[in-house]
Amino acid sequence: MKRQLLIVALLLCGIYSSCTRPYDDGPLNKRVDGIETRVKKLEELCNRFNQQLTSLQGVVTALQNNDYVTSVTPLMEGGKQVGYILAFAKSASVTIRDGKDGLNGKDGVNGKDGVNGKDGEIPYAEASRVTDLGTLFQNSVNIKSFDELQHFTSLKAIPNSAFSGCYNLTSVVIPESVTSIGNYAFYSCIYNHRTTKTNQKYPSVNL
Repeated sequence: MKRQLLIVALLLCGIYSSCTRPYDDGPLNKRVDGIETRVKKLEELCNRFNQQLTSLQGVVTALQNNDYVTSVTPLMEGGKQVGYILAFAKSASVTIRDGKDGLNGKDGVNGKDGVNGKDGEIPYAEASRVTDLGTLFQNSVNIKSFDELQHFTSLKAIPNSAFSGCYNLTSVVIPESVTSIGNYAFYSCIYNHRTTKTNQKYPSVNL
């Protein structure tokens, strides 16, 4: 009997000593704290998303109601701009927060210079329908020759100062339909009639 009581006493002592030994719950507390921190950040992110969605809905509703923005005010937090406040004429103001800065784009490649094309010629059919030159060619210093003028077969006269100021014009063929040339039509041109018939037809023209 004494032996049995001794065994029971020893068991009770072992149980008591294991229960009174201090338990280290530090690692578990760190894990719990980490989870709480992440949950808090997720809640803040969700709240921000909800605010942005509400703001966008407010803008859409204001536009649908033919409302308009009256002012845009920077939104400041901690001395730093974090967004804008849009004030509307009729609707409530809307807060739009900035997103994160995106990545800088890469510089594009410079294009190559194109090849200069040749001077074009007026189609004969189009030239034949012209009845008045007006002042279209005045001071056109890039014109060096204008043989195409012979195809302006509906032209009855070359008006005053028509080619004045065309400093580089050296030759021109006047169509047979022309019966008169205005004063100073070829003023300041380095001009030379291409046919003796033209010279004989307009001997007293002041070129």
